[in-house]
Amino acid sequence: MKFFELTDKPHPDDGSEPIIKAFVKFASQKLGLDQPPKIVLHRNPKLASQRRSFGGYMPGQGIEINIGNRHIMDVLRTLAHEMVHYKQDINGQLKPDSGRDGSDEENEANAKAAVVMRLWAKMNPELFQHATILAESQKNRLTPKHIHKIADKKGIKWDDEPAFLKLTRRVAGHRYLDDLDQDGLFKMKNYLDNLDENFADGRNPQDKGDSARHGIPKKASLGTLDKIGHGSGRKAQLARWQANMRRGRNKHD
Repeated sequence: MKFFELTDKPHPDDGSEPIIKAFVKFASQKLGLDQPPKIVLHRNPKLASQRRSFGGYMPGQGIEINIGNRHIMDVLRTLAHEMVHYKQDINGQLKPDSGRDGSDEENEANAKAAVVMRLWAKMNPELFQHATILAESQKNRLTPKHIHKIADKKGIKWDDEPAFLKLTRRVAGHRYLDDLDQDGLFKMKNYLDNLDENFADGRNPQDKGDSARHGIPKKASLGTLDKIGHGSGRKAQLARWQANMRRGRNKHD
């Protein structure tokens, strides 16, 4: 029986659909549901930002869940919570203020969803190793070339550049883009897409003495660099670059 639909097709074969189907069957049994609700899954992560929520239950209509760029276990936790609200609706428990934080219905949904998830996790521990669900279609799967193009637009050197290798390892867990899976490449893409000047500021770090000429102490603390970096101009740029490079070095070298 088809009880959910997935928007934004064609979609990547990340293995999330059979997991979600199996979970809905499992959760329905644990919650005493004779029939699961209608469930609509969205891969576009921007919807969550626009709605300020990863999911919701609409009485008489069903559940909508945003799954793009989320871990499968996090998606299932949201789904379990909303399925409890569906059960409450069947039982006539929902009231106009049931969605309020701290309401009896919200507390029950949190508690029962947690129980369902603990049982599911014990049965499926391997899912914690599952990659993040992709928001892009199969035909738009990311490659290192996509990251290179973004870096070029930002003025960031990437070809065996030590600073870029440190950044890649800090953000995605490996030094080289070729070693990253789709999850890692998406982390890099999201980081670079949202980049202001926190890395590109150092495009000319070879200009020796530039920091000293702009009054940045040679052994400034990270707190001092962050404080200077909140300003504008070349001095602030250099401070932000130094702070980012030092954080990368401290974490991985």
